[in-house]
Amino acid sequence: MQMTFMRAALFSLIIFAGSLPVSAVKADNTAKTAQTQFSEPNKGQGAELNSIIMQIAAKFNEQEDMAGSAAIDGEEPEMFVESNIFVCPDGRYESGCDKEVVERAVSLDSAALEKMGTECLFRTKASCLVVASGQINLTITGSTFRWQHMVLQPKDGPLAEMMVLFENGAAPSLLTAIQVDGFFDAPHAPRDGDGIGIIHIPASNGGLGTADHILYTNGKGWNYTTAYEIQLRADKMMPAGFTLASPIHFNLRESSGFSMVRRDGDPGCCVTGGTVNMDFEIVGHDFKISNIGFNETKPVGETRYAPERNAR
Repeated sequence: MQMTFMRAALFSLIIFAGSLPVSAVKADNTAKTAQTQFSEPNKGQGAELNSIIMQIAAKFNEQEDMAGSAAIDGEEPEMFVESNIFVCPDGRYESGCDKEVVERAVSLDSAALEKMGTECLFRTKASCLVVASGQINLTITGSTFRWQHMVLQPKDGPLAEMMVLFENGAAPSLLTAIQVDGFFDAPHAPRDGDGIGIIHIPASNGGLGTADHILYTNGKGWNYTTAYEIQLRADKMMPAGFTLASPIHFNLRESSGFSMVRRDGDPGCCVTGGTVNMDFEIVGHDFKISNIGFNETKPVGETRYAPERNAR
């Protein structure tokens, strides 16, 4: 997202500069990404503005380089990380606040909770709309959990969604406050028995797959993991040359998950590695992958399309 706004600012300055000499984007298919090339600043009129453009261009090219070989079609894998914050209490987009700042801006006082069906618990200067709210009852803890799903429109950026989950008691306790640039589904409790409780928050980040959060307990405090962390663990268990291709589809009632598999060299659009099934277990305070079953797809012959592409 930062590259999108950097690009917009860059081209706006170019149009304003008008006569400043700017060369076209030079595509280098053998390098990581296309690089935007700019001439040296003019010595005469407009040199200061041209210098600003040069600085923005340098930052833009740096951002493009970071996507590099670790990215899929130029998309940055860092977007999976659970602590990403898109909208801050000041109402701006990615203005530098962290997860702790956002959590402190969540109001759980009695007045706020009375209106949580219609008014946002997140205190922000951005426009905020409550999409849904609900309640989960867990027998393992003997307590009630409430959640609120919000849509946030910052002053200077795209929409984001936010989910707040808290334990509802005499003194409500916040469990998590998370944001994605994709969407959430309603939290639910796929497991509540046999000494284990799980609350699953299904989520997706725009264009980059699973962003699920999984909170779990053995009755003695809460821990959590994310789809991103599970993918990192699973990748270490895969044979060389193969990694999971998000999204991961969870069936936590059966303590299992499923994903497509990416083969090294696969294009961003398509994966050819096969499929992987995962079994999960909670041991103490750790959410473990106890077993994976990898079914490799081995292409044979040439790819055929129906109907034929060249058919008239």
